Amino acid sequence: MPQFAYLGVKATDYRVVLDRLVREVDRLEQVGSHPRVLAFMRQRLNDAQTQLQQLEGLIKVADPLLLPRAAPKLPQIERLIAPVATDYLPALLNESLAAAALGDLLGKAAQASGLAWIDDVVVRMDSPLAVLPLILETPLIFTPPGQVLSLLEVPGLFHELGHVVFEKFSTIIQALDQVRISHFTQLLGRVGAIAVAQRQVRQSEIIRARDYWSGAALSEVFCDVFGTLAGGPAHFISTVDLCLKYGRDPFVVNFDDEHPPAAARVYLAYEALGAKHKQHTSVQTAYTAWQAFESQHQTNQAFEYTAGRALLNAYLSAACSSLKAALPAFQAYTRPLWATGELGVDPTTLSFAELLNHAVQLMFERTGDYPAWETRALRALGIA
Repeated sequence: MPQFAYLGVKATDYRVVLDRLVREVDRLEQVGSHPRVLAFMRQRLNDAQTQLQQLEGLIKVADPLLLPRAAPKLPQIERLIAPVATDYLPALLNESLAAAALGDLLGKAAQASGLAWIDDVVVRMDSPLAVLPLILETPLIFTPPGQVLSLLEVPGLFHELGHVVFEKFSTIIQALDQVRISHFTQLLGRVGAIAVAQRQVRQSEIIRARDYWSGAALSEVFCDVFGTLAGGPAHFISTVDLCLKYGRDPFVVNFDDEHPPAAARVYLAYEALGAKHKQHTSVQTAYTAWQAFESQHQTNQAFEYTAGRALLNAYLSAACSSLKAALPAFQAYTRPLWATGELGVDPTTLSFAELLNHAVQLMFERTGDYPAWETRALRALGIA
C-alpha cells in the first residue's frame, strides 16, 4: 500500500534523526551542564524511540487494518522530537558565555522573587523575546541577539518569568477567566432596548471581545502585571519603550494576536507600580511621554469592549490576588529608587532587579553618565 511505503520512508528518516539527536545528548551529558534539561531531552528521545519501534513493527505487518494505528505515530514522534531538535538542543549546543551568565542572573532573580522551584534557566540568544516553560524548574528563555546591548530592554525578561508562574498555577487563569465571564455577562445584559439589527451587531462585538481573552491573552495580561511587580519601575519603563518605539496606534485591537493593545499594556504596568514608585521622576518622565503619544490617537468601540478600564482594573486585581494566594512567598520589588546624587554605584553590589532599576534611573536622570556605567555593568555581569 502507498501509505505504508511512505510510512517506511518516514520511519527511516526518524531513525536517522533520532540516532543523531541521541549522539548529541550523549556528548552534552559528558559536559554535564543543565542536568534537568538533559534528562528531559533523554526522556523525550526514549519515548520517541518507543513510538518508532512500534511504527516499524506495524510497517512490517503492512496490514491495511492497522493503518489507523500506524499513521498517528508520525505526529506523535514529531511532537516528542520537535522541542529537543528545534529548541533545547540548539540552546545547549550554542550556549555562549553571555547566555550562561544571563541565565544565572535570571535564576537568581527568580529565587529572589520567591519562585523557589526554578533551579536553572537556559537562555537562547537568537530569537524574539519569549519563553518555553515545558520544564517549569528550568525554563528556556529566548532573547534577541542584541537583548543585552540595551538594559532598557532587559527588564522584559521579568515578563517572561511571569509565563512560568502562569503555567505552574492553574488558579491564576481560573481567577482571570472568572473576571472575563462575569464582566462580559454583565456587558451583554446591558445592551438595552435597541433595534434588532443594532442589538445583533453590538452583541457580536461584545462576544468577539469576550472570546479574544483566551488563555494566551490572559497570560499576557498576568505577565504585564507580574513583570512590574517583580521588576519594578524598570519593567514599566521598558514596557513604555516597547510600545513607543514602533509608533503603532495604541488602541488598535489585533484579534489574531494574544498581546493586548499597547494602551492596555502600559495601563496595567503603570497601575501595578507602588505609589512611591509612581511618583518618581524617571517613571513620570516615561509616563508623560506615553500620555502625550496616546493623546495623538483616538480610542474606538472595539478597544472599549475588549480592554476598557473596568475590565483592566478587574484583571489587575485578580492577577495580584491570585498571585498572592498561589505563591505566598512572592517578593515584589519595593526598593526605593536612588536619589540623583547616589546614582552611578558599583554594579557588582546590586541584585539583578536593582541593577536594571538603577540603570533606567541613571539613563533618565544623569544621561551623560550612563554609557560608561552601562559598559562597566555589562562587563561585570559577564553578559557583554
